Amino acid sequence: MFDGKYIYLVPIWESAAALRYDPSQPFSQASSWQLFPADPGSGAIGSGSSPFFGAGGFDGRRLYFVPTFDIGGVGNGKLWAYDSAAGSFVEAKDWSSFNTISIGAFDFGGAVFDGQYLYLAPLGGGTFARFNAKETPAQPKLPSYFGSFF
Repeated sequence: MFDGKYIYLVPIWESAAALRYDPSQPFSQASSWQLFPADPGSGAIGSGSSPFFGAGGFDGRRLYFVPTFDIGGVGNGKLWAYDSAAGSFVEAKDWSSFNTISIGAFDFGGAVFDGQYLYLAPLGGGTFARFNAKETPAQPKLPSYFGSFF
């Protein structure tokens, strides 16, 4: 994913580190890269168990790490989001997650943002999810609230 300043690489499993690269810096320079979590394998991005990420999406502010399958045979609906407006990529407070299993949607293969909604496309014959990523005046202005699922 690209947010206009940084390139983000989605990790394949939840206990791995997400990478952020500053393309204005040399590619091979270690300081051009940041990891979240700073300690790969710590499980800070997720449960540290078996679920995988399969794609990413960007809504102009938040970067979404889109869940794909779980090798244990359980559906994976845990979507992780990083708030790029927060500034610090390595602070846990700038990350949030929510689970789409409650709406019967999980195991996604891709994501796309149309300016209002983030669409999550399932692998195989699952359920599509549409997330309203833009705030409306009727929604509460809480720090952790940025949209709603339909």
